[in-house]
Amino acid sequence: MDDASEMLRRQQEELERIRAKRSKPLLGIRKDSVRKGLNILFLVLAVAGLGIYYFLPTHKETGFMLALSGMIIKIVEFIIRFLG
Repeated sequence: MDDASEMLRRQQEELERIRAKRSKPLLGIRKDSVRKGLNILFLVLAVAGLGIYYFLPTHKETGFMLALSGMIIKIVEFIIRFLG
């Protein structure tokens, strides 16, 4: 039973270490908040871009640029997630 409780304690310590690493601030702001904001912005731009692209055929370039902007935002979020 000691081995199981020791293993559980080590796993809990490892989880706390990971949580502490994830919650380090990025320029004074928590990374999770930045990532959530970027994801919301990505979704809004992607939906707006696709909507304009398909439903307003005279503004296909605008829709494409909005969707492309959303993808750039998503790449930035990806970089923050994996380098941070």
